[in-house]
Amino acid sequence: MVVTEAGDLLRRILDQERGDAAQFPRRLVARDEALGLGIMVARPEKFSRWCNGTIPERRSQIAPADLLHVSLEQLYALG
Repeated sequence: MVVTEAGDLLRRILDQERGDAAQFPRRLVARDEALGLGIMVARPEKFSRWCNGTIPERRSQIAPADLLHVSLEQLYALG
């Protein structure tokens, strides 16, 4: 998957979750904590950067992948 495609996909997911503008980020933070990955801060600018092509560090990719039912194998294969 090309980075711009990943950003477009994340943007679509966020758009679908916008019943409450912070719903997906809150779910993401809760999943990050449930997985024992530490504390992720759900700032809107973080998601904006991700949608615009900034690739999050590897640890920050795990919770969104898990939340979207993407296996770690698929995540690592996509780069």
